[in-house]
Amino acid sequence: MEQKRSAPTTRCAPISYCSTPKKSLYSPDFLRWCGRLTTLASKIKKHLYQLLFWQLIVIMGLALILLFLQGTRAGLSAFCGGLAYWLPTLFFMWRVAAHAGARAAGRFAVAFFGGEAIKLVLSGVLFVLAVKYLPVNILYVMIGFIGAILAFWVVSISSLLRQGVSA
Repeated sequence: MEQKRSAPTTRCAPISYCSTPKKSLYSPDFLRWCGRLTTLASKIKKHLYQLLFWQLIVIMGLALILLFLQGTRAGLSAFCGGLAYWLPTLFFMWRVAAHAGARAAGRFAVAFFGGEAIKLVLSGVLFVLAVKYLPVNILYVMIGFIGAILAFWVVSISSLLRQGVSA
């Protein structure tokens, strides 16, 4: 009497459709990647805040120069014009910094373009409010506003050039 051999009853692992093994959230590779992302986000935030700082310094310097050369009203008008651009830029930078290093590029793009649109509208509203309701000279408000815009671009470009980024 021969005994029949039965097939082994071990179960096979389910077939995976992914060619690469899944990594744990606590794997060294994932943690290293998160560390790079955090470092990148902190570098971006640092540059954004430096840009805001130097833009405000230029606005205040321009206002002080006009204060000494043309008087109090000219200096305050230029300062109001500069703030009409700087405050919306502050809001924009705050929105962008909140999404800096986001894994989803879509969220960053929405924050960037949404923040830029709000910045433009808010700049116009603040400019009109300053001219309409404050005792300012419109010429010096324009000088402050244009000075703030120029300061933004000069500081941005000089920051890129210091880092060695070419256009």
